Amino acid sequence: MKPWLALFLVVLMVLSLAGCSFSVGDVRKPGDDPGQDPGEAPGNDPALEDTGEWKTVDGEFYTFSDTDLSFVVAFKELHFTYADESDNFTFMAQYLEDEEIEGTKTRHYRFNSTEYDGHAEFWFTEDGELVQAADSGGYLDSDPYFLEWLVGDWLHECCLNFLSQHCNYDGFHYGDIYTDPSVFAASDHDYQVREISTREADLGAGAVTIYCYDYSSAGSFDVLDEIAKIGEKYMFISHIITFEGGFTTKLTITKVIPF
Repeated sequence: MKPWLALFLVVLMVLSLAGCSFSVGDVRKPGDDPGQDPGEAPGNDPALEDTGEWKTVDGEFYTFSDTDLSFVVAFKELHFTYADESDNFTFMAQYLEDEEIEGTKTRHYRFNSTEYDGHAEFWFTEDGELVQAADSGGYLDSDPYFLEWLVGDWLHECCLNFLSQHCNYDGFHYGDIYTDPSVFAASDHDYQVREISTREADLGAGAVTIYCYDYSSAGSFDVLDEIAKIGEKYMFISHIITFEGGFTTKLTITKVIPF
């Protein structure tokens, strides 16, 4: 099974099972400013809300399309790694500069991935429309068929593992289980929460607070999710899921710098 498909099925399963009674420990209330020094006092609005036994964050998640690469324009840099039993690769999107192409202002990016074993360059408008691209051999083109092929190559080989965590499927976003306590109301599944905690880290744009959710579904899977507020919205910094039988997938954001 392709890694992105396995992860997509995981997301759907987690969403369909989300909810129930939880038992967690105390959670420290950090600030929600990604550039804030960890020693500074948090802002007036709590970043973490106590809604009972399960704790949610106050805010929204990034939402991207799972059919194109427009997610990159939200960031100056985005690096992540993905690993499972058959795959282990890195991906990097790096903003280079603004360029004008036939009167259109674009953001020029370079992509690198060990899975693709090379690089490509893309020129997007600020709204995420792809204007021009070049493959690793330097072939530059704006033909729609070439763009579709190049995007499809990078999307399916490198990016769906990341995008599956940040897309709406049938009107539901995986991040809702961390922002909306009503998500749990209709479920009778027996999640068991081992720990909810926080830690500080610098992912390239200053200190951020990372919220760590360690929970399981008896006889099905174990999950360790980490989320952080990057710029104005939250995103998944790490998603590790281990199924009964030991199959594990791991997605980890190693660097993220928003515009």
